[in-house]
Amino acid sequence: MNAVLLDRAVGDQAKMPEIHRHLAEDKGLKNLSAEKEAEILLALSEHQENEEIGARYNNKGASIDYTGTLKRVCAEASHLSYYLVDETAVLT
Repeated sequence: MNAVLLDRAVGDQAKMPEIHRHLAEDKGLKNLSAEKEAEILLALSEHQENEEIGARYNNKGASIDYTGTLKRVCAEASHLSYYLVDETAVLT
């Protein structure tokens, strides 16, 4: 499957017929045991569930998460700098 993605520019997407052709030609996916096929389908369904109910359902969610994290990092850095200034004043 990686062969579909290797020769592409960033942001370029493969079309479904091309993906199907690569899957049909992939020797690692031919003659799968029932157990291996079930394992692959389970991994796919878990991935799809995570995509539907993930922590960041869309770009707005990712943006809100990033903004909140950045605010917490800035606040923590501010608190650390306050304590570092106080310790320096006490030591001198």
